[in-house]
Amino acid sequence: NERDVREPSVYYRIDPIATWGHFARVQVTATQRFARPAGERPQPYAAGATYWLMNVDGHWVIVAESRWVT
Repeated sequence: NERDVREPSVYYRIDPIATWGHFARVQVTATQRFARPAGERPQPYAAGATYWLMNVDGHWVIVAESRWVT
């Protein structure tokens, strides 16, 4: 809240990793603000990805993924 909303910034968030036996889910979200001149409203951007992993012989393999963007 202390930053000027017109200054560019990127914020990454990794949610807690969920696991079920040999499977895991990893969710990543990125929120970005583009630089804007004084007097113009902020321009936000957000995107995210979810990865479903499976442990095969001690190695994590991506078996599915989904992505979104606003």
